Amino acid sequence: MEYALCEYLASHGYGVASAIFMGKKSMETQVNLDDLEAEAADMDFVIRTMKKEAMVDPGRIGVLGFDLESTFLRNRFRGEYVLAC
Repeated sequence: MEYALCEYLASHGYGVASAIFMGKKSMETQVNLDDLEAEAADMDFVIRTMKKEAMVDPGRIGVLGFDLESTFLRNRFRGEYVLAC
């Protein structure tokens, strides 16, 4: 479903970046503070990278998530980006 949503948004002129998160110490993410912080750092990297792109308006970046970690990310980035979780 995520890919279909990314394609839909891109087809309407939105810049889209997708990230696959890994745990801090393993390839698979666990629900613990270390892994949640690692995901937040990964998302921050993706957002900072997007902001450097010439065709991206840095004031119009949103974050979208579909799982438990999304709640953590929503709280982590509150006030910085438009969030839909």
